[in-house]
Amino acid sequence: MTPPRLADAILRRVLPIGKRGDSILGDLREEFRANPSALWYWRQRWLLSIRYLTSRSPYQDLTYPRSRGMWFELSSDLKAALRSMRRAPAASALIVLTLALAIGAATVGFVFVDLALLRGLPVDDTSRVVSVLMTDTNGSEGRGHVSGPDFLDYVARSTTLERIAVMRNGRAPLIRGGQSMTLTVALASAELFEAMGQRPMQGRGFLPGEDAAGATPVVVLAHRFWQSEFNGRPDVIGQTLQIGREHHTIVGIMSPDMEFGNIGEAEVWLPLRVDPAGPRDVRNLRLVARLKDGVSHEQAAAEMAAIGATLSIEHPRTNNGWLVRLVPVNDIVGGDEFWVVVALFALSIGLLMAIATANVSNMVMVRMLARARELAVRTALGARKGRLVRQLVAEGLALSVASALLAIPVAWAATRAIAALSPEAVFQQLHVDVHELTFVAVLTLICPVMFTLAPMRMLGRPDMRQVLAAGGGRGMTATSRGRTALVIMQVALAVVLLTVSVLSLRSMQRIYAAPTGMDTSRLLAFGLEFNDAQYPDAAAARSAADATRSALQRTSAVESVELVSGLPILGDSAPVVLSIDRHVPGPDDVRPTAVVTSATPGAGRALGLTMLSGTWWMEGASGVAVVSETAARRHLGGVDQAIGRMISVTQGTSLHELRVIGVVSDVANTNRTQAAPPRVWMPIAPGARRFAYLVETTDPAALTSNVRRAVAGEAPAIAVEYLQPFDSLLADAASSDYLVIGMLAGFAGLAVILASTGLFGVVSYTVARRTAEFGTRMALGASAGEVVRLVVRESAVILVVGLVAGLAGGVGIASLMGSVLAGLSPLDPLTISSVVTLLCLVTITATALPAWRASRIDPLIALRTE
Repeated sequence: MTPPRLADAILRRVLPIGKRGDSILGDLREEFRANPSALWYWRQRWLLSIRYLTSRSPYQDLTYPRSRGMWFELSSDLKAALRSMRRAPAASALIVLTLALAIGAATVGFVFVDLALLRGLPVDDTSRVVSVLMTDTNGSEGRGHVSGPDFLDYVARSTTLERIAVMRNGRAPLIRGGQSMTLTVALASAELFEAMGQRPMQGRGFLPGEDAAGATPVVVLAHRFWQSEFNGRPDVIGQTLQIGREHHTIVGIMSPDMEFGNIGEAEVWLPLRVDPAGPRDVRNLRLVARLKDGVSHEQAAAEMAAIGATLSIEHPRTNNGWLVRLVPVNDIVGGDEFWVVVALFALSIGLLMAIATANVSNMVMVRMLARARELAVRTALGARKGRLVRQLVAEGLALSVASALLAIPVAWAATRAIAALSPEAVFQQLHVDVHELTFVAVLTLICPVMFTLAPMRMLGRPDMRQVLAAGGGRGMTATSRGRTALVIMQVALAVVLLTVSVLSLRSMQRIYAAPTGMDTSRLLAFGLEFNDAQYPDAAAARSAADATRSALQRTSAVESVELVSGLPILGDSAPVVLSIDRHVPGPDDVRPTAVVTSATPGAGRALGLTMLSGTWWMEGASGVAVVSETAARRHLGGVDQAIGRMISVTQGTSLHELRVIGVVSDVANTNRTQAAPPRVWMPIAPGARRFAYLVETTDPAALTSNVRRAVAGEAPAIAVEYLQPFDSLLADAASSDYLVIGMLAGFAGLAVILASTGLFGVVSYTVARRTAEFGTRMALGASAGEVVRLVVRESAVILVVGLVAGLAGGVGIASLMGSVLAGLSPLDPLTISSVVTLLCLVTITATALPAWRASRIDPLIALRTE
């Protein structure tokens, strides 16, 4: 009976190689033949493994170099790697810094990819969670939400769904000490937390019935609001907050997992009380539900479609032509532009790491050439290629680990800086956690393999004895071609990143440089909400709003003050369905929609709108409207034909019948990549409580303190919101887009820097290797200019090949970016010329010093040295 083959193979690897190992193995086999027990043999295998793997000074057979055990050899490799780093501190520091910057930047990019792809929605068992989207068959709305009465019908009639819940975002005043501040709130029906599988981290969520009229007011605090306003105190449960006119009891603190997307902006959660008698055509509720056990998605989708068809028959005016779609909750995240940006971040990570590892690979090859004599001596003394490769990988791993330790704080600081630069909730959710640390760990293990591939091939090509006889690294002529190929790859990848980022930046500039349709350079904007806690009577609220306006008009340097329901572009509400001349649309009719803005009569003039036909209404007018040019042409037959037409607008529970008396120029869309929406301007309703003030003055920024004093004099309990020049608010709205594009540009800039250092290294090495050649040429009569041309020619070849390959790749990727380019051609001449010019300047800079050194070579010294 022979010993178990696997145990025998393991023993051969663990025991000392040589006579002593053979003797131990022979003794074990003799004992096994006397007592043939596989269990005994495995037991001896484990005992010997523990002994020789943990021993730091096992017996050594000097006749064979690999006789000290696996663990000792690994530790020896790492010690040798550290000694190598100490012997060349400058080169090691440069490699560590290069990798640290690349890994840190890649980690920041991965934070975005992680947030979009890996973290997902904070939903338990996403395969069972679905959402209902309403689609207008005539194309006015493709991802619409549901209305309150429709939601109640779905709850009552569905047999395939459970935990059916709705939510929406809103605003509400928080009253403290008689002063108010406006909160961003999420209003949710009682089943929402159960539907999403989320429970508050402390306390509880909403109980059944707490979303009904007359229930005791309760509130759940968002985690970040709890941290900022209550310093994370656990004793807040049971306390009360006055939100509006009611005192709400704090019953829970939401988990930070629920701070995602638009929901992440919410500071508190309030019960959503759905009115069964509310309007069915106000679709502002997001519906979430869970499939019942044993119910497939297809069954539930068919049932919801049938319920939607029934409702269209029962309520033709509001539901005719609307289809109900049931979609998995994960499918409603983002849009085409969102996924293009995520893909760009993923692409940037890959290209940046490829450029960095190519750069480091060049540096490692230079270090190996400097150590050629050492490697040749070790080869001559019997070191095998595998042993040298393992030493090379160990040195790479030591450099990579040092780089990762430096990259983690770099990435953390970058994410904090991004969060500080943009107040949007999505950027506040960026942080370095276990996902990012795992990503860094993976890069730490992959990078040494990537940047040692080329040096490994170098070890296998030349005969080290010939290298030794040649006097070092000059025998390795193939390495020059390999290093040049690596630099060409770096240049090409940098050009790809640079082309894509410049195109994206140019597109963004075109989008936000396009006319908005308004002249806001002389406007100071701010918001006031005259809530029902301080002003129970609507007439008193309107009176306070008018008094505040009058006080502002009396302020020095103020030319006019106008009111609007929301700032155009920045505070627009969702489009609403219009009824033209009281016509009820049929199932095949296009449903006209428009953005509705309420305003005082002079708002159009203050915003710089152009009257195309008709006139604005007078102070105190009602039942009239002014429409935008797009609304007139799309819905009312044209600019001239629109005057006198009747339109019906539903706002909340109120239906407004309006006669068109004027047509004005368009105002840009909130989504600046889309065309201007149809817009209806109408007088402010008597019951309005929230207003945006437009203060016209020559220097908006200098008037903020005067505005605060005027508001405090008339409405001291009301908080002033977003008090800024209108242009500053527009710039802030664009800042997040510019921040994302700026990150891509930062990746491209780092790639160009790495590529330029790689080019500098290759040219410098070439000049040093050809010193004798240049000396001989100059001794035979070549001028310094001819030598410089030889150096420049090599750089030019690298530049041209890298540019051609990089531009082809960049243009190809840009052609897939679609709407992100906003009509900009991937072959945009300005972009291509900018990239070519920048790379030419970088190449000239990287070549200048080596070329100057080549021109200063003394022929006699060069020949004597040779």
